[in-house]
Amino acid sequence: MGLLICTQIGLILSVFGFISMILGRRVIPTHGPGATVFAVFVAVAVTAFNYYKVRYENKWKQFEREF
Repeated sequence: MGLLICTQIGLILSVFGFISMILGRRVIPTHGPGATVFAVFVAVAVTAFNYYKVRYENKWKQFEREF
């Protein structure tokens, strides 16, 4: 699950980077408390979403069968 979470966080940050290039301005804060708050928010949101999907919707058994 850790690899899944890290991959999703990387994808989210890549999308924000791509949006920043298209708009020509920064979407993600790059320094200071704003950057820390943004990083923590993204990490907690992705982890909570994955934990909910895997644990409460009981999809872990489906992943075990596939692998």
